[in-house]
This record gives sequence, C-alpha cells and structure tokens, in this order.
Amino acid sequence: MRWKFAAVAVALSVCPLFAKSLYWSSLGVSARLDAKGRLTVSERQSMVFDGDWNGGERSFNLRPGQQLDVVRISRVEKGQTIVLTRGDLSKVDHWDFSGPATVRWRSRRATDPPFHDQHINYQIDYLLSNILDQSGAGIRLNHDFSFPDRSGVIQNFSLRLMVDPVWKGIESPLVIRRQNLRPGDTVIVDRELTYAGAGAPTGVHVAPTTAERAVLPGVMLLAGIVLSWSFYRGERQKGRFDPLPPLSIIDDHWLEANVFRLSPEAAGAAWDETIGAAEVGAILARMAQEKKITTWTVQDGNKPILHMKLNVDWSTLPDGEQKLVEALFLGKTETDTKRIADHYKSSGFSPEHLIRDWVNGQLANVPQWSDRAPAAGLGVTLCAVAAVLLSIAGVNSTRGTASGILFAAIFAAVFGIGLAALALRKRMGRGALAAPVVALVVLAIAATSCWVAVADEVSWFFTITAFLDGLAMAALIVLVSRTRDSAVKLAFRRQLAAARRFFESQLRTPTPHLRDEWYPYLIAMGLGTNVDHWFHSFAGGSAFGRTAASDFTSSSSSSSTSSGSSWTGGGGAFGGAGASGAWAAMSTVASGVSSPSSSGGSSGGGGGGGW
Repeated sequence: MRWKFAAVAVALSVCPLFAKSLYWSSLGVSARLDAKGRLTVSERQSMVFDGDWNGGERSFNLRPGQQLDVVRISRVEKGQTIVLTRGDLSKVDHWDFSGPATVRWRSRRATDPPFHDQHINYQIDYLLSNILDQSGAGIRLNHDFSFPDRSGVIQNFSLRLMVDPVWKGIESPLVIRRQNLRPGDTVIVDRELTYAGAGAPTGVHVAPTTAERAVLPGVMLLAGIVLSWSFYRGERQKGRFDPLPPLSIIDDHWLEANVFRLSPEAAGAAWDETIGAAEVGAILARMAQEKKITTWTVQDGNKPILHMKLNVDWSTLPDGEQKLVEALFLGKTETDTKRIADHYKSSGFSPEHLIRDWVNGQLANVPQWSDRAPAAGLGVTLCAVAAVLLSIAGVNSTRGTASGILFAAIFAAVFGIGLAALALRKRMGRGALAAPVVALVVLAIAATSCWVAVADEVSWFFTITAFLDGLAMAALIVLVSRTRDSAVKLAFRRQLAAARRFFESQLRTPTPHLRDEWYPYLIAMGLGTNVDHWFHSFAGGSAFGRTAASDFTSSSSSSSTSSGSSWTGGGGAFGGAGASGAWAAMSTVASGVSSPSSSGGSSGGGGGGGW
C-alpha cells in the first residue's frame, strides 16, 4: 500500500506545477476628465498568479479616432514604487507593447519556479484622447473603466472619476464600487455632457462625414480612369487593338507569304513571344517530317512511350537541332521518353533552354521582329520600389487593424495581378483590354482601403500611404501591360495570330483545309491537343486510325481521307497517332523533366500562445 500513498503524494505535488490561474484581489481606478476631453487614468491592479505565468497583460479597446499614451507601469511592493523599464520582455520588471493597443510586463524569469498564490501589485498610468463623441448637439461619454476580456475574477473594484468643471451633466467625483466582477462584466459610465468652456473642446471625437471619406477614393478612381484611358489611347495608336486579318482572306498563298516563310519553331515563338514546349515539339515534328528522325509509340499500360530513331549524323545538324538531339539521344541512335525521364530524374531537364538562342537567332533575321518600341524600364522600377516601400510603411503604421489587413492583401494580390499583366502584354486582339480593367480593380480595392482607413481613423499617414500606394500599383500594372512592340512588329504578330485562329477553326471541321506538312506549325502554335481532338472526332474510324503510328509522311505521299482532304491529322507521326496517345508522349519530351524536390519536409513547427 505504501506505493499507492507515494503515488498520491507525487500527484498532489506535481499537479500545482501544471495548474494555471489568475485573478484580481482588487482593481482600483483613479481617473480625471480634463477640460480638453482627455482622460488621465491610473489603474492599481492587485494580481494573484498561480502557475507558470510570465507576467501580466493589459489590452485596450480603442475605438476609431482614439489614442493611447502609456505613461508608465510600476510595481508596488511594501510601500515602494518600482518603475518598470520599457524594452526587453525577457527581463523581470520590463514592459513593452505586444500589439497596437496591448502592453505586457514580465513578473517571472523563465527559469524560476512557477508562481504559487503570488500577490503582486502593479500600477498602470496612461492617457486616452478623443474618448468623447459628438452626438448631435451634445457630447457623450461612454467609457468602460474595467477590462471585461479576462479569464479571472476581480474580487473588489473601485472607481473614482474626477471631472473638470467645464463639463456639465455628470457628478464629480463619481464613485463606483463593485464586488466579484466575473469575466465579461463591465463598468461603463454613460453620460450626456454639456461643454461650458470657451470655444470648442479639442479632445472630442467627430466622425468624418461621408463626403470626407469619399474624397481620396474618388480622386483615386478618377486617376484610374485617366491611367486606363492613357493606356488605351497609346496602345490603340500602335495598332494593338486593331482586328486580326479576317479568315476569309487566308488561303495557301497568304499562309505561304506570312507564315511558312518562317520555320515552325520561329513562327510559334513569334506568335506568343514564348519559347517553350510547343517550339520543342515543333522541331521534333519537323525533323520527323524531314526524315531526320523516325518516331513511333508503344503503349506501356495506359502510358504511351514515344520512341525515336536518329537517321542522320548528329554533327551535320544545325545548332539547335544538334543540341536537342545530343540531349535526347544520350549518345545513342535510339531513345524513348522513359529512358529520357530516367536519365534526368535527378537533375531535371528543360529542352527549351537548348533551342532558345537558336530560335532567337532566326527571329533576329526577321526585320519586323527587330522593330521594337522603347522600354519603360525606369518607370516600372520606380513604381515597383514605391509600391514596396509604401506598402511596408502603411502596414507597419497600422499593426493589424482592419484597414492594415486589407492593405496587406492588396500588396499580396498585386504580384499575381502583375504576372497576369505580363501575360496580357503578349496577347493580340481584345485580350489586351483586360490590363486597364485589372488596374481599375486594383484601384477600386485600394480606394476601399482608403475608405476604411478614414472611417477607422487609423492615421492620416496610413490613409495617404494607402492612397499613394494604390496609385503606384495601378501605374505599375499599366506600365507592365504596355506592349514593347512597335506598330510594325504588332502587325507582323497579328498575322501569325490570324493564322493560328485559321488553323484552330479548321480543326473544328470534319474536312479541314489543312495539309500534313503544316503539322509542325500547328504544334508550334499550341494546337497539338486540338489536332488530337480532331483525330478522335473525325478520323478515328478510318483505316489510318486503325494502323500503328509510323514515321511522318508529307501530304504528297500520304493517303487522303475519304472526304478527299489532304489532311490526315499529321501523317502518322504524332497527331495522326492521337488515338494511341502519341501526342501525349511527344509533349512529355517537349516539356522536359521536372527537377526533384529539395526537401521532403522540415523538423519543428510554429505556434504557441499565452503569456
């Protein structure tokens, strides 16, 4: 039985170490309302700690326009007043702000034993401004002299409020005593006051009118309209919003003059100003068409594997093709997508990097491509720096208020919007109009932030910061969205965009006006999936659709479809084998191999609470 008594004794001795409670044996408040309407307060808190508390905390519920000035925090022991030092909260008898309206002070070192029914007296002296509200013709005092958001009981509460004689409608001194205030209980003094002094009191809060709140947001939206109109007018003068050439004028001769004079990969890169998987796929399709490589697919379960055989000496190939073949064939004359993926799984593989210089070199020889408008680099840089600095300053000045949170959300969103603006800059046709629309949306959100800031009366510094930052971000989006192309280059790219639209429209018909030798151009312009869909919809039941994938054949040597069209879906190499998934296999090669993740997870974690 002795071990049972020992266990009980240990449990009784350990439990207090983990118990944690806090209450106030007394809270005495002495306050004075001065002639200006400011409230000077001295709180004497007799706190009783039990457990591993670090110290005390006092938060203040500040309404819009109110200001808090903590004069000092003291500890009273045996009749002596020990003034706490503001600063390092790891040291006993130090205090500091832990939020915009919350102060903490340390009562116990982290290495000290937990408190056990420890009585400590603290005195907090502070000044509150603008606690009086203008209410019609009168002035209202509606103030809670307690702090209801607490976990413990206040056993004895007392208030002594002195009021300057200029204020009528309240007794002075006003004395209130309460006992056993439970958490959530308040001590509110609510009086309608009359000011009997000369002039008007400076410490009375007067809420901004609707018109005052609307000034900055209104100016911001007006500036947004001006920015958007400036953007639209400048881009229209360059011809950015001109319609694409109509489909009715596009025929074989038009395509030969405006598209086929370029290589497929150069045409694809010029269309969307991007060199990526589509251009890599176009080169492979063209090389198959030129008999430099032979391709076929084999199903490995549900996954198609693309095989490629090199038919020429790789050293005789042009620079871009040579680099691509060297990377894909890995020193052999045959390769496949599985072998490529296994080889690069530890290092990653981006084939578009191998062809970028080569494709750009081809485009450099096109006169229309080299004709560019001046860049707006300085303006973009200045707006970006201003947006970052103003956002940091604005958020730091609010420290978590509603307007500050909204402001931070705007700053976070602008990066995503900026990326969208960069993408829109490369688009032809009506899509470019989205840029000023996006800028107006950003300004509308920023204007809302200004509206909230004025309503919350956070500070004029934050309000002006939000205003300027909204303008900087909107200007940044507009500048980023402006095309860097000249009118000549835009006209050149519109022709390519019209050709792509023509190809896309033809792939929606059972008998498209297309030729198999055009297939690499369709791949370059991102229409590989469209070709695959065409094959499934219109060619899947043909004799060709039932054959295995073979090497690329041109329209002159490939059989026509039953309709008489010279288009078979690519002639059999990639798109023509769409029913067996060869396009998916080829796009796997073109997209490369992703780099492995740098880490499988992290130790530790974040979180916590309490004080």
